Amino acid sequence: MASTTILDQVPCETLQAASPTLCPSLNLLSSIRSSESSNVESLFKPGDVVELQGPSASGKSHFLWYIIIRCILPTFHDAIRLDGWAKAAVLFDTDSTFDVCRFRTILSSHLAKLGVPAVSIGPVIQAAMSNFHIFRPGSSMQLAASLVNLPTYHATSLSASEIGLVAVDSMSTFYWPDRFAVEQLRSFGKVSEPSSSVYPLHNIATVLERFHVSHNPLIILTNWGLNLESSSPFYKQHLYPFTSNFTTEDRPSMAKFSSNPPLASPLSLTAHITFTPARHRQTGPLSTDQQTENFAEIECICRFVDRNQCRFRIKVTSEDVSLI
Repeated sequence: MASTTILDQVPCETLQAASPTLCPSLNLLSSIRSSESSNVESLFKPGDVVELQGPSASGKSHFLWYIIIRCILPTFHDAIRLDGWAKAAVLFDTDSTFDVCRFRTILSSHLAKLGVPAVSIGPVIQAAMSNFHIFRPGSSMQLAASLVNLPTYHATSLSASEIGLVAVDSMSTFYWPDRFAVEQLRSFGKVSEPSSSVYPLHNIATVLERFHVSHNPLIILTNWGLNLESSSPFYKQHLYPFTSNFTTEDRPSMAKFSSNPPLASPLSLTAHITFTPARHRQTGPLSTDQQTENFAEIECICRFVDRNQCRFRIKVTSEDVSLI
């Protein structure tokens, strides 16, 4: 089936709502305070490829939303500095779990904290969310086809905007059916040793790298954390073939029975963030007219290919996501 036909089958929408941002220099985590690094500004830049890995409900998607918000917001609203990139964000919601209402709530709360008047929050959200585009592929083939056609989509539907962020949430969604398909090919003798093109993830990484080279966006990929490495807070890499900059595993599970050296991924990570299981907390009221606040706190370990690691924490409440 032609990739353009597959792309037509992928649910897509442009959201008409808003979100907060970051400055054009992409000083993404300027508000982070790390116990291991006195200067954690400018952690990520355009062209970086970042993997977010952790167990279920560990804050990966919320952290991604935080970055999306910074991408689609303008730098200023009137005289109020929003520190947005004023760029378009493209999300491939493979899990079909993106919650528009919650995203708007978090965005609205973020704008209120920045001092945007209540009467202006709605219009700011409306303008910003027009830069947010979501695709919902139903298979690895649809994801690869969507990525192949992303440059055309940009030229026809986003020609006035620069794509600042491309995100896939999650890269693991189709792991089990893809693994089954590859093992079926091997067990039925249709291929003695699967080539790189047989592995769906290799095709996805290839087209992602192609767009990475041509458009230089920040790329963020979320990934399940299934099994911890021995004596380590980090997770093993189960996806294959996937860049192994940040794992000690020589052979992910899909390559365990291959006699050949593991395949190299066309896409290389520049940073990896490990999310620990969320700790649920509650703050007591400061006065009798205040209510308690329930929130989740997640510690993250950020590793880079070219510098020392750092740590930061994410606080997730019913209305907000913040870095602490």
